[in-house]
Order: sequence, then C-alpha cells, then structure tokens
Amino acid sequence: MTTVRDTSARRFRQHIHRVPPINPNYWALTLTGITDGALAHPSILTWDDLTAYPSVELACPVVCGHISTKPENAPLMFNANWRGVPVSALLADLELRLHAAFANIHAADGYSTFLTLDQLRDAVLVYAMDGSPLPLEHGYPTRLIVPGLAGYKLPKWVERIEFSARHTSGTWESRGWDSTGTLTGTRAAILNGANHAFSSRPIHLYGTAHAVSAADSSTSLIIHIDHQILARVPISPAQSWHEWSLDWTPPHPGDFYLEIFAQYDANDPRQVAQSSVLHAMTLHVR
Repeated sequence: MTTVRDTSARRFRQHIHRVPPINPNYWALTLTGITDGALAHPSILTWDDLTAYPSVELACPVVCGHISTKPENAPLMFNANWRGVPVSALLADLELRLHAAFANIHAADGYSTFLTLDQLRDAVLVYAMDGSPLPLEHGYPTRLIVPGLAGYKLPKWVERIEFSARHTSGTWESRGWDSTGTLTGTRAAILNGANHAFSSRPIHLYGTAHAVSAADSSTSLIIHIDHQILARVPISPAQSWHEWSLDWTPPHPGDFYLEIFAQYDANDPRQVAQSSVLHAMTLHVR
C-alpha cells in the first residue's frame, strides 16, 4: 500500500494499486443489481448525467481507520470541503427491490468496499474539493464521502455500484477490518515539531483532532510536556473536526517530550493516566 503525506496541505492519500488514468470523456458510473435482481433496471450515468443533478456542499474529514500502536506515529486524517451529488438523489431515480440491502462499490483501480443501503443514503458522490475539481490522487472524477465512516469506506475513482441482498468481500473487510467502518473515539495529531529544532520563544504548537460526537468522544485534549500537564484544549461535542494551538515557553534548551491524551470526563483527572497516548514526539529546543 502507498501512503503519501502532503504536509503543505495537511493531507494524506493512500492507495493499494496505482492511481488509474481516467479520461472523463469516457468515464461512466454503472448502477446495477442484476446478480440477484436487487435493481429492476440498471442505469449508466455519464459525467454530464451526474453533474446535472443538484449538488450539495459539506465539510467532512477523511480519517484512516487504522490506529498505530506507536504513539510517535501521527494518525492519518484531514478535513476538506466537498461538493457533489447526494446518493439519495440517485436512489430516488432507481427502482430498488425490497431485498436490496447492500451496495457493493467498485473503483477503477480494482479497490472495492460495501455499505449498507442506509449508509449509502447518507453518502455524497463528490467531484470537487476545497473549491477546485477533485484531484486525480484523491479520486477524480468522483469519490464517495460518508460522514462518520473511516477512510476505507470512502472509495476513490468510483465506477460501479452493485445493489444486492448480500455484500461482497471488500478489499480491507476481507482482511478482517470492521464491516461497518464506523469511526469511534478520539484521534489527535501534532502538526509541527517533528524533525525540527526550535530557537525562537515562545514556541507555537498546533495540531488537529477528530472526535466522534457520541458517548465515547472526549471532552478535552490534555497536552503534556515531560509528563506534566501543559494545557487542556476543550472539544465541542457539536463538531467532529478540531484545530488546536498553544504557545509554550521552554524553561531552557534541550529535548522535551510532548504527548496528547484524551480526557473523557473533565471531573476525573485519573482518566489521563489511564488513557492511551494519541500522539507524541520529542521537541528539540536550542
């Protein structure tokens, strides 16, 4: 698998196979269900057909479903503003049979995954990202975005959706990954400090966090320097994506160990000692 971090744009991208060359003049989205008759009449949408549908905009993070056991490895995640067609609008024009329960989704590079029909109704087939056409490496001409699901459920280069009473074995699901792809818990990353020696004072530290708005989402990020609390960063349960920053004046030159924890109950400081480190790194100060 290839993983690329675009540090300037604070993004990442992953693909198991190579990025497929796609000519939008010949691209089409096939909607089918002939295997078990889940769709009465298959449909093929050209690029012009798809973009003729009313579009919506949404801000949604892409978060890798894998959580590293090494705290020095930052979680892979980024946030973007997307524009595309709600899949529910496409479904309204299809005659799905009652036994249709899953959508098996296939991409031009050979990748596959599946969603329940309810998950698919929440999805958007996006073709623009942050006000520009979707970059090829992020799925041009269209990828699937579903709020609340991990990145392996958001396939790029989508070209076929097959409706069925049962799901196929997706690329990662066949390797034992969760079949629902639902994101849980909290992830946080420090975006500056790695492989860098600081000389100015104070030091401006910043990063991002993703927290699911549910019972298991944290109320605060706890920032530690050398195992002492430096700051608490509140997290609003009303949103999933957060950007944090703080200024810190080191007491002297040297190396300092920076850690981020999640605190789920602001009234229970013991949780910090019991929780896992979300991200950690050594800061070098001149």
